[in-house]
Amino acid sequence: MEGEIIVLSIEDQLRVAEALANPPEPVAALRRAVERHGEIVERPLTDAAKRTIDLTKLPT
Repeated sequence: MEGEIIVLSIEDQLRVAEALANPPEPVAALRRAVERHGEIVERPLTDAAKRTIDLTKLPT
């Protein structure tokens, strides 16, 4: 895997550190996305999906 080095000024380093130490409140769109993700991911499989996926072959 290749990486890239980003050089930040002292001012930018302080901004990054401050943002990590005291992150801003999430905006409404992010809150909605998190809620929607939970609804989708935590939703049980439908009967059609259960027929499509052989649950006996899934690792335990």
